[in-house]
Amino acid sequence: MHPIGLGIRWVPEPKGKAGVYIIGDGSGFVKIGRARNITARLATLQGGNPRELKVVRFLPGAGFAEEHWLHVRFAVLRHRGEWFQFTEEMMTVSPGS
Repeated sequence: MHPIGLGIRWVPEPKGKAGVYIIGDGSGFVKIGRARNITARLATLQGGNPRELKVVRFLPGAGFAEEHWLHVRFAVLRHRGEWFQFTEEMMTVSPGS
């Protein structure tokens, strides 16, 4: 794992797996979303971002309900769309708890 700003630590990319992700670029903003193939999704997002994107957290097997729960949980930190201001709680919170 490589440390970056704001206490965020990258996790090894879970190649090809489906689930809910938190992806960031070290700017303090992260995207919370879901993908059937995290590798392909990361590549797609990277094409539209000048900074290197990396997986901050990955919840394998999680789906729409877990993604929605995270969006609601962190709604006050929403910047735009599925992009949120990062908080350490994102690293430990369990959807549905």
